[in-house]
Amino acid sequence: MIFPLSTAISLTPINHLIGIKPYTWPSKIETFQLDVNSTLSDHRIAVYRSKENYLILKRDLFAIGIGHDPRICFEAVGFSFAEQGERNGLKRAELKSPSGEKPIILWWYSISKLDEIELVHLTEFAPHRAASDLEWRWKRLIGADVIQWNLYGRSEEELRKIAESFSKEPRR
Repeated sequence: MIFPLSTAISLTPINHLIGIKPYTWPSKIETFQLDVNSTLSDHRIAVYRSKENYLILKRDLFAIGIGHDPRICFEAVGFSFAEQGERNGLKRAELKSPSGEKPIILWWYSISKLDEIELVHLTEFAPHRAASDLEWRWKRLIGADVIQWNLYGRSEEELRKIAESFSKEPRR
């Protein structure tokens, strides 16, 4: 009997294939300040805040205990996804909160080896966004460092400006 590749991969302990490294997150990325409590329970996830906007970074995608779809976290706390789309590796969704507000979330994946210093000066070292889910998944599976970037806030225009300064369009 032949298993499909995806089934075989899902049965393989992926943490043995892709090493998990401890990460040190900078206290600040441009205007975003690190919530120091955000890394206490899981060093692979860091939450930053700048006024009303949040930047949530995830590393070691595919490792046990780390989801890679923002729906997982946002739906778990009562949000629903009203609209969703994607362009040039930048995904967008309008959320509906339990209180009735409609914040925006933008997210993308980068394949890079950004260290703590480069994250602090992100606009100088902005990585390219992955062109597709297939690209970042494949690169991660073969060991590349993939970061999931989530920007959450009320003003789509402001979030797009931040996303454009923090990342470059996918390579063609």
